[in-house]
Amino acid sequence: VSLSNSNKNIQLKMKTFVSKVTKDKKVILYFWNMSNFNQIIQSNIPTLVDFYATWCGPCKLLDKKTFANKDLALYVSEHFYAVKFNAEGKDEVVFPNKTYKNSGRSHELALELLDNKMSYPTVVYLDKTFAKIQAIPGYRTETDFLKISKFMGEEIYKKQTLELTYKWIV
Repeated sequence: VSLSNSNKNIQLKMKTFVSKVTKDKKVILYFWNMSNFNQIIQSNIPTLVDFYATWCGPCKLLDKKTFANKDLALYVSEHFYAVKFNAEGKDEVVFPNKTYKNSGRSHELALELLDNKMSYPTVVYLDKTFAKIQAIPGYRTETDFLKISKFMGEEIYKKQTLELTYKWIV
């Protein structure tokens, strides 16, 4: 991965993850796209997929406010491969061994991972084997999103549900 001077390398687990540093010195989350999928497969860490649509106002707010939080950006960069995916995009995607395309309004991969509940934004957490842990629909603040990401990243979901841990999720 080639990085410009505006990116900060974070070395973890023998892989390079990045958080972008903006001109005004803010650290924001850098998202991979599905073309980096071979790197994601080899990383052996969980994946976070942000499903969005280009027309979606809450999606843009999530990018501008929530994903611009330094603590969140660093935590997610250290514990997940963060992937941004246009749920209405036209690109063909192979994930992990199946080819998905857009044959209508929504992309087949989005339809599958969102269980045909096309609500944007929705962030889907996948484990190391790409099994879906949980989909989190809607806009979330940086504080809430950090709690959810720690719940997933620290594998608390294996012991109890997110709804039991954080009553506000329901």
